[in-house]
Amino acid sequence: MRAAARSFVFNFASKAAQLQRTLVYDLLGLPRDLLFRYRDGVARVAREDVLGAAQRHLHPTQQVLEAVLLALQCVLSFASGVAP
Repeated sequence: MRAAARSFVFNFASKAAQLQRTLVYDLLGLPRDLLFRYRDGVARVAREDVLGAAQRHLHPTQQVLEAVLLALQCVLSFASGVAP
């Protein structure tokens, strides 16, 4: 949340960035104050809100761990008898 608040200023780093954002918002039919709404919404989020959302939606015991390895690395590791 702090990172979002700190990065907010960079949306106004140059006039070109401001113009580009305004044009994109207009093109997509978004409100021009969307960035300010986003900032205000992020500022209202409390630590407890994040914890509650994590507890409702993240279930570590039900998640599947997926490992992706390079095929050649696996072949070489198994051939040498050493696990990757």
